[in-house]
Amino acid sequence: MEVERWRKVQQVYHSVLEQPADSRPAFLVKACGGDEELRQEVESLLAQSATGDAFLETPAIHVAAKQQARDEAKWSIAGKTMSHYRVIQELGAGGMGVVYLAHDETLSRNVALKVLPAGSLADETARRRLRKEALALAKLSHPNIETIYEMDSQDGVDFLVTEYVAGITLADRIENGPLAESELLDIGAQIVSALEEAAGNGLVHLDLKPRNIMLTPKGQVKLLDFGLARIVKRKEGDAAWSSTSMAVPSGTPLYMAPEQLMSGPIFMPWALPCMNWRRAGLRFAGPAFPN
Repeated sequence: MEVERWRKVQQVYHSVLEQPADSRPAFLVKACGGDEELRQEVESLLAQSATGDAFLETPAIHVAAKQQARDEAKWSIAGKTMSHYRVIQELGAGGMGVVYLAHDETLSRNVALKVLPAGSLADETARRRLRKEALALAKLSHPNIETIYEMDSQDGVDFLVTEYVAGITLADRIENGPLAESELLDIGAQIVSALEEAAGNGLVHLDLKPRNIMLTPKGQVKLLDFGLARIVKRKEGDAAWSSTSMAVPSGTPLYMAPEQLMSGPIFMPWALPCMNWRRAGLRFAGPAFPN
């Protein structure tokens, strides 16, 4: 399914959710304008939303990219050598990129190598996004944020090289059972510390969710995937950072801030409140990091 088609599905889906429950069926029919396939696609999303299906954790534009990848022949760089990096195996894939475990033959260390999905290799917008992620990471140096080593290109394939973080995602950790209060506070404090570092460098992550947070065997948090990060500006004397509005919502719906979901200006608190929250004990209301 084409990306533009999924954008339309997403637009109608969110419009329907804004309606009272008893008005949704009629509103959906009118919004689809006789497009029966569109109506069925939106109804499918609404049904999955009602049952809490994890499908909705993935932005529609990402789903479209995954579908495109499935429609193409299997493409992989596993077993190849990119520059001086010997690619060992695929670690994970999404609409924004494919991540491989690779070995740096020069410095004799394992690294994570991120490339665009096969269908996006010639997409200049996607390539700019990957370069933007590299620039965002290059601004940051913090023990709770993945470290970037370099960005390079070979045979028309741009790739990003970062440290390889061994461990599990926070999402996988949650699946193993509830977090103890001490563990929750420790993880939360490390996440806030990473976000504080990003804020201090004028960056907002925009896709903060359990699957983008790694936990090492020693309990260290590593914040990953700055592919949607935005550079934000702070006016003199203002208490918050803000950026321009987004034409299309980017991120994962279940974890978006309201203004992000509505394509409005992005706001985030300045670092000082973050520090105060952490010193106050970082108490969370409701379920901790719902998956």
